[in-house]
Amino acid sequence: MIFKVLGNSVALNNATNVGSSTLVRIVNTDTAEQTVTVANTVSKLSGGGDAGTFVLEGQKEAFLSKKSTDTVVSVAAVKASPVARA
Repeated sequence: MIFKVLGNSVALNNATNVGSSTLVRIVNTDTAEQTVTVANTVSKLSGGGDAGTFVLEGQKEAFLSKKSTDTVVSVAAVKASPVARA
């Protein structure tokens, strides 16, 4: 996927909305798989997204589409960057 960077990468050891981005590139820099949790800080009725978890394999990346108010959290070895489709 070709993407445009919208801000700096952050470690996901603290919950963050990743600059209120709706598209996030997530990279697991560890060799072990890590769980990534998405939580909504706003109810779905008020425009929040879906909450849930997924496992990201070691040394892999994923692109996450989320609502701007949704937060993402994992461990410090997992980094997230706000991006947009180019």
